[in-house]
Amino acid sequence: MGGAVDLLFSLVLALFLTHQLDAVRGREWRVLPVFNALSEATGRTAYIILHAPLLWLILLGCWSAEAETRDFWRFVVAGFGPVHFGLHWLLREHPHYDFDGLLSRGLIIGYGALGALYVALALAI
Repeated sequence: MGGAVDLLFSLVLALFLTHQLDAVRGREWRVLPVFNALSEATGRTAYIILHAPLLWLILLGCWSAEAETRDFWRFVVAGFGPVHFGLHWLLREHPHYDFDGLLSRGLIIGYGALGALYVALALAI
């Protein structure tokens, strides 16, 4: 792919990463299975620490020199956007859900919508 589609993916990834910052603010670990069984401090620590290898793998894959690897990872990251939106929709009534503000919703909806657009363009090309 190239040009505008690469720029679109960069925006998708930026929305995802910015949501991760907001997820720490919203204490997302409190609504996630396994993490929500941990104490507040342990859940927060595990959630943050596990993001380092996860984000490293995502960045490594999305900027791989091998086109097939790069395209696969970008498709996965973008494709997770609509799935991620759906998960937030399902969890919205959870007593510890704290993503109701305009910024939080904008990041979640933006990542989902632009991720879906990237996937549609990737499939069309």
